[in-house]
Amino acid sequence: MKARKWMPFTDFRMFDHIMSTRADLCEEVLEAILGFDVEIEGKPIAEKSEKAVPEKRGVRFDVRAKGDGKLYDIEMQCATAPDLRKRARFYQGMMDSAALEQGESYNQLPESYVVFICKRDAIESGEAVYRFSMADEEKPQVRLHDGRHVVFVSSCLYNQVEEGELRDLMMYVTDDDHKASTGLVEKITSAVEEANGDDKTMATLMSEKSYVEMMSEALEKSQAETIDLRDRMSNIKKLGVLMNEQGRATEYFEALQDEELMERLLSEFGLAEK
Repeated sequence: MKARKWMPFTDFRMFDHIMSTRADLCEEVLEAILGFDVEIEGKPIAEKSEKAVPEKRGVRFDVRAKGDGKLYDIEMQCATAPDLRKRARFYQGMMDSAALEQGESYNQLPESYVVFICKRDAIESGEAVYRFSMADEEKPQVRLHDGRHVVFVSSCLYNQVEEGELRDLMMYVTDDDHKASTGLVEKITSAVEEANGDDKTMATLMSEKSYVEMMSEALEKSQAETIDLRDRMSNIKKLGVLMNEQGRATEYFEALQDEELMERLLSEFGLAEK
């Protein structure tokens, strides 16, 4: 069987998984970035979708958490995104919209933090960490104190940060092979290794959509246009139903990540391309 492709912490699927299943790590990551103690209530929620009005645009948060009267949205941003400032504004508005029940006072809006962990410098002003909140343009010392906070971490500028958990985290985000120097990154590394070594976890993270993307890339590289992906995926879904009925779901999940095994199973069930 071919080795499965490694899914790093910076892959949003792995990031969402680790941060939502390990509240302790979510707390520690937030503490390292924000600089104050964080105590999360319950479990963080991954891939939470919100839409204020049905026909309008919604948002999919990477990881949402709450605690101590505060709301947190943590986003892993590896690719360059020129709209990141406006996205932060939109995300914050959606968080506020979902925070109040009908009839509640605006004064009950919790303090909120939108945190983007970026590989690059999203603001392009040379700062390792940007921390924004509302202030008067003429007198910046006059704060609005409306509870909104937006933070951008420029992981590539880790050398501006003193030794410690934040610098170590930024180095890890920049380089997946970075050797941890703090307990936080050691725990994250261990959690990522554990997830990558668990077939059921990886089958959940690497969905059928991921398999289609993988096949599309392979076809594009080989310039092979003889396979109809829609028919193939229909057969793969049929295979999943049949194997589940036989109690072989785990084997099916493994096949979603292994082309050779998938071919053998499709042939076994008479679903291979002819």
